[in-house]
Amino acid sequence: MLGIDGGHNIDIDPLFVDPLGSDNLAGIIDDNLRLMPNSPVINSGDNSSVPVDMTTDLDGLPRSVCGSVDMGAYENQSPQLKIHNITQDRFYCRIQDCIDAAVNADECIVPPGTYFETINFLGKAITLRSSHGPASTIIDAAGVADDDNGVSVVTCISGETATTVLNGFTITGGKTGTNNSTEKTGSGMFNDGTSPTVTNCIFAGNVADEGGGMRNSNSASPTVTNSTFGNNTATRGGGMHNRDFSSPTVTNCLFYENDGGIYGGAMLNIAFSSPTITKCMYRGNTAGSGGGLGNFDSSNPVIANCLFSGNMASRGSGGAIGNYDSSPNVINCTLSNNTASIRGGGGGGIRNIDNSNPKLTNCILRRNSPNEIINAASSTPTIAYCNIEGSGGSTTWDTLLGADGGGNIDVDPLFIDPLGLDGIVGTDDDDIRLSLLSPCIDAADYDAYLNTGGGLTDLDGKDRIIDDTSIVDTGVGAITYLDMGAYEAGLCHADGIYDYSDFSNLNECLTGPASSLNLGCACVDLDFDEQIGLRDFAQFQLAFNP
Repeated sequence: MLGIDGGHNIDIDPLFVDPLGSDNLAGIIDDNLRLMPNSPVINSGDNSSVPVDMTTDLDGLPRSVCGSVDMGAYENQSPQLKIHNITQDRFYCRIQDCIDAAVNADECIVPPGTYFETINFLGKAITLRSSHGPASTIIDAAGVADDDNGVSVVTCISGETATTVLNGFTITGGKTGTNNSTEKTGSGMFNDGTSPTVTNCIFAGNVADEGGGMRNSNSASPTVTNSTFGNNTATRGGGMHNRDFSSPTVTNCLFYENDGGIYGGAMLNIAFSSPTITKCMYRGNTAGSGGGLGNFDSSNPVIANCLFSGNMASRGSGGAIGNYDSSPNVINCTLSNNTASIRGGGGGGIRNIDNSNPKLTNCILRRNSPNEIINAASSTPTIAYCNIEGSGGSTTWDTLLGADGGGNIDVDPLFIDPLGLDGIVGTDDDDIRLSLLSPCIDAADYDAYLNTGGGLTDLDGKDRIIDDTSIVDTGVGAITYLDMGAYEAGLCHADGIYDYSDFSNLNECLTGPASSLNLGCACVDLDFDEQIGLRDFAQFQLAFNP
């Protein structure tokens, strides 16, 4: 006799928070009739029956939080709703919901999980951060993107600055579309005229026409740190595509196995785009030209303390770096085991064409195939204090490589283990740090490094300036003992793990002179007696972690 059943009615305890209150009497002001997190009436209301202007519940909080309204006067706002705006102490189901409701200076915290959505920062100066890092917190556009309608997983197109922060996510599932040109670019992240801060993120498995992992356009210059770009695909710029005066700052990033299609396997810079790239690794990336990095149309990046290994220009030239009417400043970088197609002109290390005049200082180019550097069409790099295979060094310089700036050598750099345990060149286990007998030690131009802003640490995060007092300094500048290449020589790696490569150098310390502590061996003086001996070897065995 209650009336006509309109459907979807239930008869079950709604699980109020405290229906009797502290006085244990029903109907008193201290009764709490809000819903418990496990209430059966949560998301059980009818959205179509809610008036358009009724946007809040009895508490003045959002009326619909997780898609469907709750029954009753109160909408559940409990932590089960996952996304937490810690500034306002409110919870949301979707990441975009938290962004939508946020105001400048708010911080949204996202717990572990896979979130099948795309997000737009809407110009807000907010921080979006995962609670447990990118391995367990994934924003996946799968199911949102399709062949006709591509999407960017993350979008910043509304004036975002460095105060807009993306921290700790895996960004995946972005895909090229065919209906709209803006949807063909930056499938992982699209920044147009904006400069957000991106840190501790993974961009993987995104597909685009331009910029599979990230595209920056129209003076977009984000700051990108401690991030990984892997297995992204694009026609141009597999990992990252920078164009039209876009010059991001990219630090401590890994670019691996990205496919850039025509140009720029890991990164493509085009049309006056000159990023600052410091302490980054480019491994196993592929493109027609510029397997690791492609620079076009007056794009002149600064590239310092970086490693290029195992990259390939599959149809053109420039296995590691391809420059076209561009003149980057490359300093203290190691380019090894990169390859380029002979039919495209070669340049396994670097290809310069169309008035490209880069500056190479303190670099090591070794084992690149079919050759280290190729120049064409009025291109003349200036090369100083570099170790380049086949160059003859400054004493018998091969002018086809470019202009000799002095201090160049052509000798085996004595990498610790250039083939690695698998014996295959160009794979991840190759250790192309410098052994303690390397001729590249204390042989670089410090002032040029300092003026480029190379920083205080090398690619491993170790001190960039370590003097090997057993070697006569051949470097120049205010400090004469900077090493060539991306790594400063020294026994211990920054990872704190004693492994095979450390063992290789330990042997040199054990058999070396009594002053071996000055060779960078002090970190294996494990018994602290200021000598390297059998007791240290025994301690090393205990710490050994293959």
